[in-house]
Amino acid sequence: MADQDEDFAAMLAESERGAPRAKKRPRVGDQIAGKVISIGKDAVFVDVGGKAEGQLERSEVSDPEGKLLIKLGDTIDARVIADTGGVLTLRVKLGRGPEARAELGISDGMLRLSVGLETPADLTADIDRALAASRIP
Repeated sequence: MADQDEDFAAMLAESERGAPRAKKRPRVGDQIAGKVISIGKDAVFVDVGGKAEGQLERSEVSDPEGKLLIKLGDTIDARVIADTGGVLTLRVKLGRGPEARAELGISDGMLRLSVGLETPADLTADIDRALAASRIP
């Protein structure tokens, strides 16, 4: 019996070695590429890999007269703006202002940090100054 268990374990390990790794589910704000798998009256459905499927409004990929700019099988780049658990809501055209920031997953409480070539002490001092300046009295 022990030999059978070891043989099975070896076969399982061998099969997993050649298997592709599952993709992580995209999150709100992620830029993704996917293949157009269905075009409906109001929405376009996109295979984004793994178990995830994306949906975007047809107007996102139409010209001003309503003519589609894509076809089945095309690969499109889009941003995830919502995840309802079953379907990812995608957008290829970003809005402006607070709505666009929300679509990217950026909240008012987040800090933007840009780092160049500096010593750790200079970085720490710069961050300390920025945090002190951002506090509301």
